[in-house]
Amino acid sequence: MKTTKSLFALLLGALAVSFTACKTEEPDVFGKPVRDKDFTVTVSGNNVVAKCSNTAMTSVLWEVNTGVQSTEKEATFYVPIAGEYKLVLSVSNGGDYVSSDTIPFTIAATDVEYYNKGIWKALTGGSNGSKHWVLDVEKKFFHNPLDFYGDAEAGLGADGKSWGPWGGTSIVDWGGTPEEGEIAFNALTGEVTVTIDGVTQTGKYNLKVYDRPEDFVTPKLPATTAFPNGPTLWENFLTGKYSYLGSLSAQMGDLKFATGLRFPMDRGRITNDANTTNPSQFLTSDLENVTIMHCTDSSLIVRVKRTYEGDKESKCWLLYNFRVKEYTYVPEAFTYTEPIKTSVTAADLVGTWKYDAVAQDWIGWDAIGTKGTVVQAKLLNDWATGDAMSTTLASWGGDVSVFAANANNTYVFNADGSCNLNGSANTYSVSNGVVTFGTALAGTEWSLVWISLSGTQVKIADPKVGTVLSGLWLGQQNDGKNEYKAVHLVKQ
Repeated sequence: MKTTKSLFALLLGALAVSFTACKTEEPDVFGKPVRDKDFTVTVSGNNVVAKCSNTAMTSVLWEVNTGVQSTEKEATFYVPIAGEYKLVLSVSNGGDYVSSDTIPFTIAATDVEYYNKGIWKALTGGSNGSKHWVLDVEKKFFHNPLDFYGDAEAGLGADGKSWGPWGGTSIVDWGGTPEEGEIAFNALTGEVTVTIDGVTQTGKYNLKVYDRPEDFVTPKLPATTAFPNGPTLWENFLTGKYSYLGSLSAQMGDLKFATGLRFPMDRGRITNDANTTNPSQFLTSDLENVTIMHCTDSSLIVRVKRTYEGDKESKCWLLYNFRVKEYTYVPEAFTYTEPIKTSVTAADLVGTWKYDAVAQDWIGWDAIGTKGTVVQAKLLNDWATGDAMSTTLASWGGDVSVFAANANNTYVFNADGSCNLNGSANTYSVSNGVVTFGTALAGTEWSLVWISLSGTQVKIADPKVGTVLSGLWLGQQNDGKNEYKAVHLVKQ
């Protein structure tokens, strides 16, 4: 009996071995990915590890509702802020993608150190910080509190290209009135406190932070000497009125306010000059959804969409420039240099000269600021034609008929050092870009609208930037300012 049982057991074992040897592994099947079958999601502190184990799923796309994505089969997502989140896995094996069910996950605690770096620290002051941003109406940090620009999203200029920012306005210079207000962001609570004209409101905000794209705003501006192919908007940003920034912050952010909250701005745009059809230049969504273009410990630039301008649809963004209320700002000190063309000699002046069509302008001096600002001497009005100049000067109240009267004035410089200036005989010499006359100018030689040269010396000015660069610019310092008043001659 014992032998029979042993034989039976031996036969069963042999059958088992035979069955195992014949069995094949079931291959992974492509289809809708299922959690814990095709992939796993594991939360560890502020890190979420997502792993797709199904080999049939050759292409994957993980998407977290924070905006981050990954195409790696095993990906780790850093989620610094406590809360409820969602994740979706989409897969393909060469055809269309198929998505999983939405996978919820929880981050139990906020990583406080996240708020102590980058744009979060700059905006809020960090996890223990407190700072209040105010519109820089006094120009303690920025050149102006408000700038304008257009792009493909907001609407391009008439030439179909991006434009600005150029220099904006102090708001009050245009007859506007800035709102009295300040705004503070609390990193840990996610609350913002806004005070505008004595009324304080508190509510939630959400900030989506991202690295500044290298190709941000790709349309080109018109070509310049420095950028023959045309600068991008941000190249223009840093070579123009914002040159003192040196660089823009590495991060940007999309800021969403709770209903009714916004940055302090200017009353004229909030009310749209009492326009009854469009009572505000902004839609509610314009004010509650803005982009932080630049933010450092001391400077903040916010982009706001302007939907209306009076009765018309607006084609630009507004940039509002804020500084920190608690900081003591030291005004930038500039060192100015007269832009004299020292290479000109007496021989270069020999000949007969008359006024150019653009017969006058003011020329700003070269300037270097203590904060790194570099400003080249340039024509302060970008007039390309005589008509453009006359139109502007007439709008200022100037008598432009003087141009017609003086258009044919002649200025003759002779090789022997004698000269005749609009009928007045004189002598001259040239040294280091300065023309010295033997007899003081009578006041009738060079007298145009708003500009009159007198005395015995004029400077040969060198406007390095501007539309009109040809000919001879002769100037004198304008009433103690760091600029020349200058007349423009061309050789006949």
